Amino acid sequence: MAADAERWYLELDERRIELEPGELVIGREPGADLVLDDATVSRHHAILSVAAERVTLQDLDSSNGSFVNGRRLRGEGDLAAGDRLRLGRIRMALVRGHFEADASTARHFCVSCGAAVPAGSAACPNCGAAQSGDRPLSRSEAVAMSEVMPVGEALAAPSLAMQRTLPAFTAWPAGEAALEDDDTAAAPRPIEETPEAFVEEPPERGEESRPLFLPAARFVVRLAAAAADAVWIGGVALLASIAAGGPQTELGRAVGLGIGLAVWAAVGFVGWSRTGTTPGKRLFGLWVCDLDGVPGIGPRRAAIRLVGCLLSAATLGLGYLRAGLSVDRRALHDRLAGCYVGKKA
Repeated sequence: MAADAERWYLELDERRIELEPGELVIGREPGADLVLDDATVSRHHAILSVAAERVTLQDLDSSNGSFVNGRRLRGEGDLAAGDRLRLGRIRMALVRGHFEADASTARHFCVSCGAAVPAGSAACPNCGAAQSGDRPLSRSEAVAMSEVMPVGEALAAPSLAMQRTLPAFTAWPAGEAALEDDDTAAAPRPIEETPEAFVEEPPERGEESRPLFLPAARFVVRLAAAAADAVWIGGVALLASIAAGGPQTELGRAVGLGIGLAVWAAVGFVGWSRTGTTPGKRLFGLWVCDLDGVPGIGPRRAAIRLVGCLLSAATLGLGYLRAGLSVDRRALHDRLAGCYVGKKA
């Protein structure tokens, strides 16, 4: 790149990062070219390809998506100077020009709407919000800093998580508003100039009711959800027992018990692995989350959790009681499966 040519930069958390020609792998993995230490960013989230006159962004099938000016990117798309990007909940801007190395040239961003704010401004020119460098951390921001403390434990003891310092690269969301999928302060590209890679679509089924970073649920709520599941599963088992001769017969009792256990295992395995919940848990706003705070733990962890539930029962219920006695609010089967039960506010 010629010395007098305009250069590409990423503006991120009041920093300006000069982009050299080539590919830049962005993700949470320590080996990435640009590490974004945030749980909403996938280990290998996206690739930024930089040339003298062209910059493209390719989403690597990330869990929480890549957005350009509020539009979700599918695959690879061209970027333009001034585009506002969001990977997971990390926000940044692509700029081009000649800039001094002095840190005073770096732009600041509004903690409320994310718009660019001139350094030293007392209020945001876009939304009028007061600008202050000091503000308490929200729960979601505390969770994002839990690279050492598991998410469930960080949420169960927010006072510990909130004492942590911000990582080198992080977001500037205003509390939970950072999890929204639109960038209201950004002017979208004209429709005729919008690449096909950028799409606006309704949320996937269940996405609107599966927010990230749920706080760890209290034991009494988990107990109520388990009772609700036990009622309807017990009803199914009773009907099966009656069909086999009734609970008073040995065959009826065996069939009822077998059907009840089979339904419990099937509903738990499918619910925990795919959506993170069951009918009883859904009734009380509970979701089984991985330690990144995302509902749904996959087939392997769901199978381990099922076996763990049997072990919790085999300990005369002490494995279940651990959720009410421990700081992290995780039962024995939660710890074995590497998950926790979160509660939707």
